[in-house]
Amino acid sequence: MDNVQNAELKENSLALAKEIVKILDANKAGQIKLLRVNDQTVMTDYFVICTGTSNTHIKALSGEVEYKLGEAGISHTGVDGYDSGIWIVMDYTTVMVHI
Repeated sequence: MDNVQNAELKENSLALAKEIVKILDANKAGQIKLLRVNDQTVMTDYFVICTGTSNTHIKALSGEVEYKLGEAGISHTGVDGYDSGIWIVMDYTTVMVHI
């Protein structure tokens, strides 16, 4: 990702959500959904929801999102559920990722 794209991801929640969808799709996540929820809650602007095929796959999806966004200088504010690998929630403030 170039510097212009990195800046856009940091400032635009839809661009960030679309980038997360792209990362998940490239890593064979299933049933990917992008939901705009800013009219229903003040918690976040978008939910990205997807499935994995196993605990290992779910952890790998989470790790890849974290790695790729980290390369762009974007870090999450929290992760929950990683230890079990049954489900993982990643909080990127304006985008919540549910795997």
